[in-house]
Amino acid sequence: MKLFLILLTILFSTTDAFGQFTSGSTSNINIIIESQVGFSTQSYQPHWQTFNRYGLINDRSVDGFVLAGFFAERDSIGSFWYDYALQFAGKTIDNESHIHQGFLRLGWGPFEVTGGRWRQTHGLQYDALSSGSLATSTNARPIPRITLAIPDYLTIPFTYDLLAFKGQYSHGWLESGRFVEDAMLHEKFFYARGGREGWPVILYGGIVHYAKWGGVSPVHGAAPSSFDDYLRVIFGRSASEDLTGTSLEGWVINAIGDHLGMIEFGIEFNARDYYLFTYRQFPFEDGSGLRFYSNLDFLQGFHLNLPRENGIVNSILFEVLKTTWQSGPGPTDQPEGDCSLYPEVPECAPDYPFKFGGRDNYYNHSVYRDGWTYFGFNIGSSLLMNKIRGSYYFPDMDFSNHRMFISNRVRAYHIGFEGRFSDSVTYRALATRNSYRGTYSNIDTFGNIINPDNIFASAPVQYYTMLEVDTNLRSVDNFNIKTSLALDFGEFATTFGILTGLSYTF
Repeated sequence: MKLFLILLTILFSTTDAFGQFTSGSTSNINIIIESQVGFSTQSYQPHWQTFNRYGLINDRSVDGFVLAGFFAERDSIGSFWYDYALQFAGKTIDNESHIHQGFLRLGWGPFEVTGGRWRQTHGLQYDALSSGSLATSTNARPIPRITLAIPDYLTIPFTYDLLAFKGQYSHGWLESGRFVEDAMLHEKFFYARGGREGWPVILYGGIVHYAKWGGVSPVHGAAPSSFDDYLRVIFGRSASEDLTGTSLEGWVINAIGDHLGMIEFGIEFNARDYYLFTYRQFPFEDGSGLRFYSNLDFLQGFHLNLPRENGIVNSILFEVLKTTWQSGPGPTDQPEGDCSLYPEVPECAPDYPFKFGGRDNYYNHSVYRDGWTYFGFNIGSSLLMNKIRGSYYFPDMDFSNHRMFISNRVRAYHIGFEGRFSDSVTYRALATRNSYRGTYSNIDTFGNIINPDNIFASAPVQYYTMLEVDTNLRSVDNFNIKTSLALDFGEFATTFGILTGLSYTF
């Protein structure tokens, strides 16, 4: 916290200097200060009081943060434009502080290049009410990266404005202290839009691809990280024959690194003052998941905007999340050997019910054992339970030999509302029912439960609720007080919490 206070002093001492900078047009600097503190009846916070908050609230009975930073509005130099920001985060309970956001963005026409870390999500969901994208949600801290992007839909010439696309290509770095040190992140996405803005029906579709690669493992040593390996990562190809005979020779058959992502489709309906958007995200971890037409796992969402922007309820969102299939319980790869050892092999048992290529094991990986997390927070949906969260629900359990996600097979129903109580008071409300099914480690290749005493064998249900109220003080411009009440209950535990704080922009 001392370091954070020093950085905060530097920030304000340089405000005037930034405010006087001009180039082509006046550069406006917005200073934002925000602080929140949360209290809980348990040794951890309620679900929606800690998750989908960019990693700022940690799981403990009392936790809080202070954010302070500046954001420069877009400025230009000739035909180029730029903007930049720097925001520090300090924890109020311990002495930890870090750069939460800090980036420089340069643009020309529809293109932009950005370096640093900044808040970004992937997917068509409405983040304020959604349970979270299956790819990148609002849950974890921003990851440092360098990005080349077309961030807004660009019309394709000679299509009469009917077709447009956007995309992004990035290289990022994961945090130190992971099981595999110095691991890197490759990411890219492409989205297309069919239909003109203002049409009653507009279609969307896209794909997001990530790959963790490189780094040094205490088990496998240095992972391949040459330029040739990078090209293989980009296209999801297998590793070179050089890995044959090593502990990573599985990458010679399968793709090098840890690949995951999602395919997504959406439909937008506009009728008078009503807006309805429906979307479906299909997760994938390998080639079997890319066949979305046969993928039984999804996040299905419906987002409705009502015509009264100042109404008690002006936006409603409903989502269904299902990740229980994961290409089925069949073996990941076809076994080799005596039929007596592998009776499930189709040649040995023609009536074997499940195909090979199953057990996708979402967000987990045998080499990159921290899985799809960043500083312990899920990068994607928070509704898949990692062992950090699980250790609070089950303090007597030893998860040290488990992979990061102890329940990535879930079935959840989620609803969110937002609206206004008055001109100066807005709110949002979330409610979620989640049934946890564990992982396929407790399911044999015939689909039967192995250990009925496993904590997830009975598919326990937990409920998460939250009401958050944001009040703008009319007597002080740009000063807001935000308070949320959260209650979790179900077969794991009952937890009540309060999160309150303020923000000021000048």
